[in-house]
Amino acid sequence: MDTGNYTCGSDDQSSITNAIAVCNQNNVIVSPIIGTGATCCVIELASSIAKATGGHYAQTYDFESEIEGVITGLIESANIAVDCNTNEQLDICEIANDPTLDCQSIEGNGILDICEDDLDGRFNSRYVSDNRRSNP
Repeated sequence: MDTGNYTCGSDDQSSITNAIAVCNQNNVIVSPIIGTGATCCVIELASSIAKATGGHYAQTYDFESEIEGVITGLIESANIAVDCNTNEQLDICEIANDPTLDCQSIEGNGILDICEDDLDGRFNSRYVSDNRRSNP
């Protein structure tokens, strides 16, 4: 399937513009991973949403061999290393080793339950190093 000639249309750009607005309203950072064979249109749209939401984008050429490095790079570039309970273990590692540490919400939200703000469920800014995720 040759998709290299596809050009972005107004519907594509409108969708990205809307997604950017929703992400920024909700303090969501988007870091898309672009697969092998992506068109220039897809790359431009991914770059656009990443830049507008404070994220980064990455492109893979061999998914199987590159995905671990790509995800690690995106996590490191996002500067979201959080140790909310100051036990010298990253929260994402603690949750990966024991998912029951993040079960306060139905599917988990990536925040240790002991670090969540019980009053309104929003991120508690004293635990989050990423300045985009703070209580107003």
